Amino acid sequence: MKKRILIISSALLLLSYNYISAQCTQVLNRAEDEFEAGRILGIPALLQECLNTDGFSKEETIRAHKLLTQVYIFSDQESKAEESMIKLLKVDPEHQLDENFDPAELFYLYEKFRVEPIFRIGMKLGGNLLTPYVINEYSAFSPEFSNRSYTSAAGFNAELSVERHFALGFEGSLGLMFRSSKYTVDNRSDSTGILSTINDAQSWAKIPLLARYNFNYGNRKGPIPYVMGGVSFDYLLKAQFVDSNRQGGTQKASNNYDLLSNEERNRINFSGFVGGGVKLRTQTHFITIEGRYEVGLLNYVNPDNRFNSNETVYGLSYVSDDLSLGFLSITVGYTRSIYNPKKKKKFINQ
Repeated sequence: MKKRILIISSALLLLSYNYISAQCTQVLNRAEDEFEAGRILGIPALLQECLNTDGFSKEETIRAHKLLTQVYIFSDQESKAEESMIKLLKVDPEHQLDENFDPAELFYLYEKFRVEPIFRIGMKLGGNLLTPYVINEYSAFSPEFSNRSYTSAAGFNAELSVERHFALGFEGSLGLMFRSSKYTVDNRSDSTGILSTINDAQSWAKIPLLARYNFNYGNRKGPIPYVMGGVSFDYLLKAQFVDSNRQGGTQKASNNYDLLSNEERNRINFSGFVGGGVKLRTQTHFITIEGRYEVGLLNYVNPDNRFNSNETVYGLSYVSDDLSLGFLSITVGYTRSIYNPKKKKKFINQ
């Protein structure tokens, strides 16, 4: 019985809402006809009840606030016209006027208001491929008897950024990124027959600062390609030899060896990067697809402590080369625009 009553109540509520919506649609059409006929004084009272009761759809609410803005403009009620314009921009940020239909007075008022987002929040997820670049070579034994090769491995990126558009398609962004990455070294000593496989895995916290240029920034329908470049402050959270092993010799192999606690890696680094991508607009927000290439500017390895650990020198028959780390990243993200429409400062006292 209770379920039946609930169903009936829901149906009646839906019918009531549809009836009110239909009535408000007629009210809006009537108000627009009154405006076209030049009878504007009664329009605010005509629309007020439907605005107060949310009887309009979103598209109708936009039409209603735009109509009220024009009514107040032409009845010389400047403060009410500005208030109505703010309400319009809150419902429809970056609302676009039509020069073929909208009056010049509406354009003049519109120009007095900030319609661009005050900033944007971007979130990106993706993968990276780490490539080590050898700066100087080192060996646990004589270098001429060592044969070493590096293999890239895939990792994971997550980034949160705050972005702002400045002018002419140029944007700036400050972010916080977490990155996990890994590379493998196959190290063979020709003199002893020892073969070591070393998996160097890292976790990084990064603060990237970038500048971006958007082509066709004002494009509201198609894709917006962009290029960018910047620098990053990098902090090494974790570095280990993971599942590393040695074949041959008599020493015990090292496994899950902590490189940071033994100070064999530098915690602080800086990176430079370039990249590009495309933005796909979803109303006033964006889906982004981005590629980025980044290179560490400082030595990843602490040169003062490379020979300090018997676990690596003798256990794995391995000593780290001086390395710069390069990353190729592909990410997919979502950028949300944050708005606060208000009158521009230069027009406040006018």
